[in-house]
Amino acid sequence: GQNLVEYMMDDTAFYALVVTPEAYDLFYVGSRVKIQSAFSAWQQGIIKQDLPAVTQYGQELYQQLWKPFASMLSGKRVTVVPVDQLFYLNFESLLSGASPSHYLIYEYEITYALSIAVLLGETPERHTNEILAFTPGFEQEIKTAYQENLDSLELLDEAYLRTLRQPWSVKLAKDLQAKYRVNAFIGSKANEQAVKAKLHTGKILYFGTHAIANSLEPLRSKLVLAKDLGEQKEDGYLHAYELYGFPLQADLAVLNACESGLGNLQQGEGMISLAYSMHFAGCPSTVMSLWKVDEKVSTQITAAFLEKLATGQSMGAALRAAKLEYLENAEGMSAHPFYWSGMVLLGKDQPVHFQGKSGSTLWYLALAAVLVGVVLSLLFFRQKAQ
Repeated sequence: GQNLVEYMMDDTAFYALVVTPEAYDLFYVGSRVKIQSAFSAWQQGIIKQDLPAVTQYGQELYQQLWKPFASMLSGKRVTVVPVDQLFYLNFESLLSGASPSHYLIYEYEITYALSIAVLLGETPERHTNEILAFTPGFEQEIKTAYQENLDSLELLDEAYLRTLRQPWSVKLAKDLQAKYRVNAFIGSKANEQAVKAKLHTGKILYFGTHAIANSLEPLRSKLVLAKDLGEQKEDGYLHAYELYGFPLQADLAVLNACESGLGNLQQGEGMISLAYSMHFAGCPSTVMSLWKVDEKVSTQITAAFLEKLATGQSMGAALRAAKLEYLENAEGMSAHPFYWSGMVLLGKDQPVHFQGKSGSTLWYLALAAVLVGVVLSLLFFRQKAQ
């Protein structure tokens, strides 16, 4: 039931190579100018939360980019390899026209890949089990501590002091710590030195922070972390070029940060971004954001995603289920694709095995019960032999 759709482009048109379990075919899907124009209008509708525009151009993009091969798809799992501006498009939010709000997420489980080669490449065996959460929070207290402990010869980072608070990300990190075996770095503990020291040990990496995308120099895109207190050994920003040097052991990175999937489109490479750097460093799957997501909603969806992932679902199925759960309870403008479709899965769609604290406790209790049973049996037979 898995399908692969790779988009291609020449000077005048877009094409789609579609591979299903039974067949493959190449489709002409539309004029380059027409599709790029519709995409730009759709993107503006997302950013401005203009529902009529998103509806109109979401239907138009569906007619061009999806309908030509829809009848060929087998099952509901689809991996999309985008090209050009389509890296910025979440196909889940396109509308098939069945009803004004019948988004493709109701019909398909859609994930993304940088290329077919990356998607089908082998992942080395992992030897880590730790879940790491990095959430600076940017409360006033850590900014004040940074100012008070700053060496008088060092320049004050004014932009850091203006960084918006992220209370929902901190709350999620604490909730994860209570439910699962999570090593959480919160507030000033989520500094660059701590991140670099631990990053290679994590099975799942969660970053609840701000991201700054640099489209002109994508390797200078960065995740904002807490500042060191005292001597500034690091600048407090984890850059995309720094991630390249890490031998990551993680199966999954969750970049719950605005625009973590944005970067620079380069021919032959696709989207160069923070998520791309995670892939290059060895992490095969990344949940990333395509625009400035709402912190409260994104953490809500992330919490549900991890909860479903813990039950054994694949990443794509778990993320889709978390979004559908959100949509069931969303009312009015909160159901706008701006809120729920900003986060996407890039990379391999597979399960990640990890246990909650209660699960591990029950396992230890069961083991203890078995050991007690063995000891009592030995004592019984020893007594009987005497």
